[in-house]
Amino acid sequence: MAWKAYARGAPLLVKEYTASGSAERLLDFAALAGLDTELRLSQLARWILACAADGERYGLRLPQNSIELDQGQLHRQRCLRALALFGSSGSADA
Repeated sequence: MAWKAYARGAPLLVKEYTASGSAERLLDFAALAGLDTELRLSQLARWILACAADGERYGLRLPQNSIELDQGQLHRQRCLRALALFGSSGSADA
């Protein structure tokens, strides 16, 4: 409750606090069991873009590659590159 504002004669309000960018997520290929590979990769890409847009720290776990928790444009590009190269000979370098 915003008690100070209420005491000054303002209507009773509720303050909501959020820790912007404080969430950490591990995006895991294995967690999407039951979907085919392309659908898994597509969902992981959506999650990466959503996490990046929300300023969250996130990591990516693929069968042959893991990328540690981080954030920012370079991290987003690294994760999306790992998805794009999934199953190719270049994926271990991502």
